[in-house]
Amino acid sequence: MERLRYLFVAFLWMLTAGRASELKVSQPGYLGVSSMGRPALECVHNSDNDAELKLTILKGSERSTVCSGTTSSSIQIVSSSELLHCRFERIPNKVSVMIHGLNSSLTDNYFCKIEKLYPPPYESDVGNGTIIYIRPEDMKCPQFSFLLVMGILTPLLLVCMVSIIILITKNKVKKTNVNPVYEQMAPTRGRK
Repeated sequence: MERLRYLFVAFLWMLTAGRASELKVSQPGYLGVSSMGRPALECVHNSDNDAELKLTILKGSERSTVCSGTTSSSIQIVSSSELLHCRFERIPNKVSVMIHGLNSSLTDNYFCKIEKLYPPPYESDVGNGTIIYIRPEDMKCPQFSFLLVMGILTPLLLVCMVSIIILITKNKVKKTNVNPVYEQMAPTRGRK
């Protein structure tokens, strides 16, 4: 009976220990990025920092592979180029993925798939997905150039208007001082 009790306790310990080490992946639900920027997708995991991990970014409902890379405790930064160029940077308990080359036609749901390759046992999990929305080109540059041109033209136009007003008033004052009627005057020759 004593052995049966020890076996039961060992079985319960193995059952709970196995669940505690099960790999879990989470990621944000939404990420909005301008088309000029590069989204940094954060894939959070509960694996050890010493584990060798393979990270794969999947896209859409068909879950096609966008990029993948393998990191370990000695290799913290990995670049990958498949459908898109990705740069994986391993931070304790998360992997930050910079995705290059996105445009508005690639707005979709992106999934983080993390596989623990080493140490055994092999574990794998896929996050719930992040909708990456790529906004069309921001109109900041044309607005800036418009404001710059208006900032230069407005004072210039104001100076021109003030100069014209001053010239018009001077011309009117001159005309009022000059007698437009010609009066004959007595000749000055011969008088003494």
